[in-house]
Amino acid sequence: MVFSGEMDDEARLLTEGEMREVVEPQRGRYEGFLREGRSAGWGCDERTMDVWVLAHWLDEHFVGLPSERRRELGHAFHRMVRSADDVWLVASQVLLVGDRGLDVGVYSAGYWTARTHGKWVRG
Repeated sequence: MVFSGEMDDEARLLTEGEMREVVEPQRGRYEGFLREGRSAGWGCDERTMDVWVLAHWLDEHFVGLPSERRRELGHAFHRMVRSADDVWLVASQVLLVGDRGLDVGVYSAGYWTARTHGKWVRG
């Protein structure tokens, strides 16, 4: 999915490989948080783990922003990732929106959410 908003020439999304390069060194720490207190045989699917890791990485990345903005970006990531096949692309989009101070609503408009679902159902 491509952003529906306008971007300047400098703005670009990180590729999955670039996102992985940045996030993977922290993956073990984030996975440890999720596994804490669970039985030794516990596990989850790769997508769930990716969403968990990316959500926590984004939250830490945006630690210098006001708490309301961080919450807005986190909510956007979780809304968008529900209807996307590529969680890494969604994380890249949220990263770009957050780093550039862009309007989350504009850039998440193309994703299915409970809010937009009513428009499709009612026509």
